[in-house]
Amino acid sequence: RSVAIMTALVSIVVSVILVANTIKLTVFNRAKEIGIMKYIGATDAFVRAPFVLEGMVLGVIGAAIPLAALYFLYNTAVEFILTKFNVLTGVVDFIPVWQIYQVLLPIGLLLGIGIGFIGSIWTTRKHLRV
Repeated sequence: RSVAIMTALVSIVVSVILVANTIKLTVFNRAKEIGIMKYIGATDAFVRAPFVLEGMVLGVIGAAIPLAALYFLYNTAVEFILTKFNVLTGVVDFIPVWQIYQVLLPIGLLLGIGIGFIGSIWTTRKHLRV
């Protein structure tokens, strides 16, 4: 259990760092546009908002891909086990995938949004001097 918790924490930290690096590159690539926006009177929040939104979208996409893969892999694994090992049909009762995803999907997507938000806020405060 502690190994799983440590693995999850390391994965979250790595995800935040990846989002932060992506947003940092975006900030550096759009430096000229950011300067123009500031010259015409854009507020700090108005300049930061697109980067935060982009980080949140990256987080949702980063969460949706493994959730979709897990959905299909779980169904495939259950079908494989039930067809290859007929002896387990009456002994083992697998949880339906929709029942698992009632909890897993909202938590996964909210975690992705949170990771994207934290990564983008962290990097815009550090690298976006507005």
